[in-house]
Amino acid sequence: MKTHITLFISLCLLSTIVFAQQSRIEQKFKEAAAYKAAHPQTNTSAQKTTNIQAASYSVTSITYAPYTYTGTACSVGVDDIWSPVVNIGFVFTFFGDTFSQCLVGSNGQISFGNLANAGAYDGWPCTTPLPSTTDMPGNMICCPFRDIDPALSGNVYYQLLGTAPNRYMVVTWDSIPLFDNSGTGTTCGGTPYSIFQCVLYETTNYIDVIIKNSYSCSAWNTGYGIIGIQNAAATIAYCPPGRNLGAWTATNEAWRFIPDSACGYTTGIKANNQQTTVKVYPNPATNFIQVSLAGNGENTSIEIYNTIGECVRRQTATSSNCQINVADLSNGVYILNVKDNAGSVITKKLVINN
Repeated sequence: MKTHITLFISLCLLSTIVFAQQSRIEQKFKEAAAYKAAHPQTNTSAQKTTNIQAASYSVTSITYAPYTYTGTACSVGVDDIWSPVVNIGFVFTFFGDTFSQCLVGSNGQISFGNLANAGAYDGWPCTTPLPSTTDMPGNMICCPFRDIDPALSGNVYYQLLGTAPNRYMVVTWDSIPLFDNSGTGTTCGGTPYSIFQCVLYETTNYIDVIIKNSYSCSAWNTGYGIIGIQNAAATIAYCPPGRNLGAWTATNEAWRFIPDSACGYTTGIKANNQQTTVKVYPNPATNFIQVSLAGNGENTSIEIYNTIGECVRRQTATSSNCQINVADLSNGVYILNVKDNAGSVITKKLVINN
């Protein structure tokens, strides 16, 4: 008799768990359908073959070197939701627009310019390659975007590090399971939890995506995920190779998005109310660089930053031609800022190859 009662209770508990699981899944699909009905898809078919060629950002693989998994908690314990408004801590430029605040999504995104969505629904379906507003708004970083669920476990943090003008904000998604990954028998049970970070850098406006774990699970949402960025209109996007929409898994990898405003060799700035051309050569450089200004160049500040935003060289020009010794700098990519006494700034990419 006791055996029958125990079996009956076990079956009741199992039925309750299965029913609750099915109810959660049904609710997710209802919320996704409501979101898509309220946000018609952007027609981006003409962009799909050309977006990587657009001259706004370049994407490069960098050394995997995560920051500490800590900070101020946000978007904690709730599935499919945008955080409250987060202060970045400095002015950050994204696709040419400046922002001092953002939202952090529980599904692995950072959103700019959509502050009215604070505390609102963050869509989980991952169905369409970037650029598109089918699954998310414009002005978006996917860090990566995947249907993870902090209601089950883990935390989302942000922290401000460094000192001006070289501060950086680190957003961390720490040990968060995929949706319906609460143990054996669930849809994605046994899939390793997601751990990844996104870093926004002051001055250089670099974006780093640093991934310890982001696993695919084919049993839910086709296993799809996205790493990338897209502009406000969702007409231009940049993604690392093989990391737009797909059933990929990433471990111990990192990517940097570099705005191409830092990558020109000759361009124009306003200096002392004159249109001035700046040239930097040789580039790549070995022992020195020559910075050439078409105007008199007097009191022009020239600064060189490394890829983590540290100023490694600062010099004030006294004429239209300024030579800077770079022989002691390590090989790699640097950012050179030229600032005149009126406050106008030009930024260039500099390669050191000693």
